[in-house]
Amino acid sequence: MSERILWLNSSTASHEKTIQCLHAASFELDIAKSHADALMRLQEASYQVFIAQQHCNGQDCLPLLREVSVRRPETVCILLGAAATEADNCPGSFVFLSGAGEPEQLLADVQHALKQAGLTRCTTLAEEVEKTRNELLRTRERLNNLLDSTMDAVFTLGTTLEITYANRGAVRMLGYNFNEFEGMDFELLLRGAEDESSLLLTQLDDGPIQNYETELRHQGGRWVPVSISLSKAYDHLGKFVSLLAICKNITQQKQLEQKLKEKIVTDSLTGLYNQRYFYERLAAEIERARRQNHPLSLLLLDVDAFKQYNDSRGHLEGDRVLKAIGEVIRQCTRDYVDVGCRYGGDEFTVILPETDLVHAKNIAERIRVSFEARAFDQCTLSIGLMTNNKTAPDKGASAESYIRFADEMMYEAKRSGGNRVCIYDGSPNVAGPDA
Repeated sequence: MSERILWLNSSTASHEKTIQCLHAASFELDIAKSHADALMRLQEASYQVFIAQQHCNGQDCLPLLREVSVRRPETVCILLGAAATEADNCPGSFVFLSGAGEPEQLLADVQHALKQAGLTRCTTLAEEVEKTRNELLRTRERLNNLLDSTMDAVFTLGTTLEITYANRGAVRMLGYNFNEFEGMDFELLLRGAEDESSLLLTQLDDGPIQNYETELRHQGGRWVPVSISLSKAYDHLGKFVSLLAICKNITQQKQLEQKLKEKIVTDSLTGLYNQRYFYERLAAEIERARRQNHPLSLLLLDVDAFKQYNDSRGHLEGDRVLKAIGEVIRQCTRDYVDVGCRYGGDEFTVILPETDLVHAKNIAERIRVSFEARAFDQCTLSIGLMTNNKTAPDKGASAESYIRFADEMMYEAKRSGGNRVCIYDGSPNVAGPDA
């Protein structure tokens, strides 16, 4: 497409050869007869070049060029017949001077001006591109510094949950390096793996997820409790393109919650669980034993001659007896498996998951003998044992029946002289020093 030239020229006859020269060079040339005509044409059409003499129709054209450069800053302006000393008075970035004594000279000046303006525009565009690039780099650096300053793990994920970015907080929290994170499936970090990732994607259909609690796998194999906020990101067309996951380490919060829970469900004197926790845990273990077809045993313990000891020695000494029972139960049972509880007063219970009659009896005997060795005068233990195993008639027993039968066996042990274990298997069986 040819460049268009607007020439402010009140006497075209005297410049016929110049006009022909410009036409021959494939320029489209329009002639304006006055300042007002030139401004109107520039407003109505786009011109690459505007030519004006220093004076036209008795008027100085410098103010006109100044106005053109404001209205059409992209237009190259050439001022004919101006001296070089007047260059400072020429406004705009693309204003050139020309003597234009001959048609060929004006043509050369027009071509030179367009070339220089083009180079200047290219340079200016390149500078703008470089400036924009540098600003983007600085913005990215600020964002990276901001993301790396947080202790939270920040991930960006693809639409299929592959990790595309991880900040330093993720490295610190989970122990992987940046290369290990790149391209990793996020579901490999989740406690619930593929099932949990599918659940999260389904929930995201209803909007962003906030404060979703789960656990993420540490590089060392342990699990880190976290609270996740998850949201979708869309492109300018509204297409789902990525996910942002912010994971806050809530290990301390969970530890405090656990301590608080333990405080609520723990007997302060013996350190064993309290009666409230006993009922909850027994119901849960009965259901688990029924579901998995595993045996389950329950011990109910009572201190023989405790009232006489407490009355004669005082409550502080009585408390020592109760504390000793708590210690003996912990020593004779499995950590994180068996559940020792203070049932009330001088009565205690022990839940023995996945424990059959033979093993439950051995545990009960260890508890009885270990406490007897503490030698608190006449204080011994009467223990009732209820077992739900494959041969017992009460395999489907409820929590109430477990407690009732164990309680009956405990009183049977007392009636038999104390310091012994009575076992329920449909009929009482007594174990002890005289059994």
